[in-house]
Amino acid sequence: MRFNFFNTLSTSKAFTLLELLVALTIFAIIAIVAYTSLNTALTARLQTQMYTEQLAEIQIASLQLRRDIEQCVARAIRDEYGETLPALQASATTIELTHAGWKNPLQKIRSTLQRTRYYLENDKLWRASWQVLDRAQDSQPQITMILSHIDKLNFRFLDNELKWHDQWVPTNFSADNSDNLKPILRAIELTLTLKTFGEIRWLYQCQLVSLLK
Repeated sequence: MRFNFFNTLSTSKAFTLLELLVALTIFAIIAIVAYTSLNTALTARLQTQMYTEQLAEIQIASLQLRRDIEQCVARAIRDEYGETLPALQASATTIELTHAGWKNPLQKIRSTLQRTRYYLENDKLWRASWQVLDRAQDSQPQITMILSHIDKLNFRFLDNELKWHDQWVPTNFSADNSDNLKPILRAIELTLTLKTFGEIRWLYQCQLVSLLK
């Protein structure tokens, strides 16, 4: 009887079809688990980054609004058509005001007052600011997006009698009766509904006097 050593060695080291299928199944399961874990980690990272960026937007927007609203002054302006506009006029989704605190690091010959408007458009809160108070026909605002992913925005206005108003638009404004301004605007409330953080409510103190009656 002849003994073939090489055939025996090759037979002992070979894999059967069943063993290969089992090995491939185990490899596939490991790959699926690894991919799922990696995908979950990447998704969580993207969501965390999105929340962080939105939170930074919220903080910057709140600071910008606070600085403008709390430094508003009773300075009426003229628009590009020569019409006189009150120091502050606003609706539920828009507010336009004159405020102090416009920094001048280059020491240019200009006022430290600035005219600014906040408004909602395409689910975003925009800030428009003019380089001059009394505009010419070619005066163009500088527009900046300060907050995104907004589902709803609503301004409310508190007067000195603690009554809330849905708008603050003088009905009989003129440049000559600025000495008889009442009631007094005490605070502005802004309620935001964001896609990521839900409802946020900000309250800003404001001492501006309005002609609302």
